[in-house]
Amino acid sequence: MKCFYFSHPISSLMHAVAHLHVHILNSSSSSAVRDNIRLFLSTLCRSCASTAGDWKPSKIFKRRLLLAHGRELVNGVQLYEARLDDDSRIKILRAGLRSLRAAGDSPDAIDLMVLKPQETVRNAISGDDGSSLELELQNIWDSFQALRFE
Repeated sequence: MKCFYFSHPISSLMHAVAHLHVHILNSSSSSAVRDNIRLFLSTLCRSCASTAGDWKPSKIFKRRLLLAHGRELVNGVQLYEARLDDDSRIKILRAGLRSLRAAGDSPDAIDLMVLKPQETVRNAISGDDGSSLELELQNIWDSFQALRFE
């Protein structure tokens, strides 16, 4: 009987990305840490996509990534429990559920608009009273965009 199976590389990628997103969504992470993670994620996701040439992700690929990402964000709340305050737990759970909702019930039911941050991002960036969750979700959206999600 096999106890361990190889993970699909797609799942492995999104496991790592989701754990880094936990640190972006953690209110106790310093701005320097968040900035470094954003830069690393941007480089990682763009590099993965650029090595594939003209490749475009299939619906199945997108759904697997969304499911792995959402699951790992939700699991990250328990994994990093000692380092998270209540506000961070809520942000991470909401972000994870958003990825799971975006995955839909099948590859044909994917709704990437669920992931896209609302207009409050522009207000938060410009210094107006915007939602910090929406601003932080921009980083998640950017990661998926870098992987050629459309």
